[in-house]
Amino acid sequence: MILCDKEIKEALDAGSISIDPRPTQEQYATSSVDLILGDEFLRLLTPEELDVEEPHGAVRSLEIDTVDIDIRAFLNRYAKKLELEPSGYFLMQPRTFILAKTRERVRLPKSSRIAARVEGRSTLARLGLVVHMTAPNRVLKNRVRSAG
Repeated sequence: MILCDKEIKEALDAGSISIDPRPTQEQYATSSVDLILGDEFLRLLTPEELDVEEPHGAVRSLEIDTVDIDIRAFLNRYAKKLELEPSGYFLMQPRTFILAKTRERVRLPKSSRIAARVEGRSTLARLGLVVHMTAPNRVLKNRVRSAG
């Protein structure tokens, strides 16, 4: 069952859903809440940027343990924080993969038995801005290896 805007507000009031900061009236649509991008943007380093630290002729390989990875440590090492323009906006270059957070933090207690999904807006997708959502959280039993 998909909740309508009134039911979403009731679930927020009841604590079945938590969105902090709480959405403004303008963020509600018929059966959704628009989330707003925050001000933190990360770009993964390119192989060329990583190679700067390596002696000539050395090849770096990367092994990622998907069961035991520390995402924050990984991003601290392999991503670059991007700064906002002086006027407060973010300029995204073409053909660039950017990681960003929403301004809001959404929590869905297991006891509420409510699920949610994040989707991009079609008007922005037509401009090339796509929200990628992976599979639901679960423990993975594999490891990923990458060279380069």
